[in-house]
Amino acid sequence: MVFPGISCHLREVRKEDSTGILALANQASVRRWSFTSHEISMQEHSNWFSRRISNHPLWFYVLCGKAEEILGYIRFERVNGFCTVSLALDESLRGKGVGSRVLGMALQKLSNEGFNEEVHAHVKHGNLASERLFAKAGFVLEPGLSYDLVN
Repeated sequence: MVFPGISCHLREVRKEDSTGILALANQASVRRWSFTSHEISMQEHSNWFSRRISNHPLWFYVLCGKAEEILGYIRFERVNGFCTVSLALDESLRGKGVGSRVLGMALQKLSNEGFNEEVHAHVKHGNLASERLFAKAGFVLEPGLSYDLVN
């Protein structure tokens, strides 16, 4: 995937990605729209990350730059009978169409693997950029739930 001045690719998450994912998760602009809005400690993140990468079914991809630096992530996790998507991008990539491409590529990867479940995206109230992103990807806003878009 190439954007003006940016070369990056999507791959499955690895154990060694933990620190890069924590740094991204702790960016103030990511925290603002996350349902976990406090700064995350290394211990809290390590516990969370260990549980996530050992949890199946979980589909977890990272967006990496040329030097394999973490520029974003997208995660699909089965919760309460349906799949929930979580997406975060480095602030330098926002507003450039990267989120739409990452979401599209990840959904295509899942489709290629035979995945055909309903996917939900919980969006914090007021996060208009995420609402537009998921609507553009074909997610439909559930009536009465301004924060819950469902594909």
